[in-house]
Amino acid sequence: VAALANYISTKRGYSEDLKNNLIAASLIHDIGHMPLSHSAEPYIKRKLGYGHHEIGEQIIDGEGDIGLELNKILNSNFDTTFIKSLLNNKMTSDGGDLFSNQINIDTIDGIIRSLEYKGKNKTNRLNRLEIAKYAFLNTECTKEKYSSLDYFWKSKHFVYYNFINKDYAFISDKLSQLFFMENSICERDLYSTENAWEKKHYKLFYWLK
Repeated sequence: VAALANYISTKRGYSEDLKNNLIAASLIHDIGHMPLSHSAEPYIKRKLGYGHHEIGEQIIDGEGDIGLELNKILNSNFDTTFIKSLLNNKMTSDGGDLFSNQINIDTIDGIIRSLEYKGKNKTNRLNRLEIAKYAFLNTECTKEKYSSLDYFWKSKHFVYYNFINKDYAFISDKLSQLFFMENSICERDLYSTENAWEKKHYKLFYWLK
């Protein structure tokens, strides 16, 4: 995601300051995700009142031990208000579209990464830089652009249909949420590692496996 931000910023001729803030935002855009984040988060959000977006902001703002060092680095070198606006899709100025477009840099990487994980992009038909070029840089409606973006949309549908919305994914999500309805989770868990979760919530991970 950061590489795509760097590529688009460079091609658009953005200032070094803007480019660096976009790259920094890209590097930490998922920093608030806890283990099993998407699966367990709906219940955790109802119980604790916040999810990975809020956790990410807390870490960026240096709240709690985990964010102190990162907060110092960010405040010394970057515009944290700008970065948080980007990650919340509230930035309409230069660079905001990288995170808010229907085809955004996070989605480009996520879909292609999912296909690579399943060994479905061996021919490199889907190329991150090419998709980014046609989505953000090339405004002409050429046959190549239409073909490339059309194939990306079909690939996104394939990922959602075959992986994300499949029965086993739905069951995994519901299993995670039901588990935490009967087993306590504390705020400290949200900043913990997956290994720590496996030891503490071993029954859930046994069920998932």
